[in-house]
Amino acid sequence: MVSSEEFKEALQRTWSEAAERGMTYVDINAGRLHRDVGGYPGRDHRMPLCSRVMRTAMVTEVGDTIVQQPPSGQGARLTVRYVIPRPSATLPARRPTPRNASATAIAEVSGHPTTSTPHSTNVKIADEVWIGTALLHHEHPAEDDFSIDQIVGRVQKEGIETPLRPGVYVHVVQHCVANRPPNPARYRMLYESGEGRRRLYRRGDTCHPAREGAKITPSAEDLPAGYRYLLAWYGEWSKAAAREAAENDPLLALRGSGRALWSDEHADDYVRRLREGWE
Repeated sequence: MVSSEEFKEALQRTWSEAAERGMTYVDINAGRLHRDVGGYPGRDHRMPLCSRVMRTAMVTEVGDTIVQQPPSGQGARLTVRYVIPRPSATLPARRPTPRNASATAIAEVSGHPTTSTPHSTNVKIADEVWIGTALLHHEHPAEDDFSIDQIVGRVQKEGIETPLRPGVYVHVVQHCVANRPPNPARYRMLYESGEGRRRLYRRGDTCHPAREGAKITPSAEDLPAGYRYLLAWYGEWSKAAAREAAENDPLLALRGSGRALWSDEHADDYVRRLREGWE
């Protein structure tokens, strides 16, 4: 019968492989993990144990998230996105490969190559995400929004902080997104424009009530000097986008459409005429 240690060892191998490939996260599915270790499907499967091991290995502080889960929270559909590289001492040290194991069969590995030369500017992760998204808008003015991976990739390409910090992904997915419930960060820097799509938040956009009054843009003093021009650009971009939205609003477009009704008659006279004959 499969033990918890074998599930832990399989997780460790997959994380190591993802790190060697330069990825920033890896999605691991419980059904695939159990099949790879052995004993599933079958009468003696240990799927509840497999699910518990996967959940216990999560470190939400660095951005680990549940991508999918069954109603019970334990089952073959459970899929966890683990940030790479892993925090130290997440699981016991890597051990010899158990029976029937193949790390490549466990999960689909996806993400972005990390930068090898460490570099730090002490820029907040939320501010770094805002910079990356603003640069995408600035460089691609015809695009309304961008995928999560595009934003993470642009942040990494800019290399303000290297290697890419694990928290960048979860800030793009959750922490910076105005119209998602805060958990726990309350930033209003991004807006979820569709499933897996984001753009910069602009005043007038809806937001979750618990995020009202929260930060929209970085403070100038928190930005490296070379990026402060983006604040002025954002102000103009946001105003232009708001004007365009108003011009294309079907209700606002009706404004003034009835002026011909009273072009040759005062409004008071029009009302008085309608009331003639009332008792």
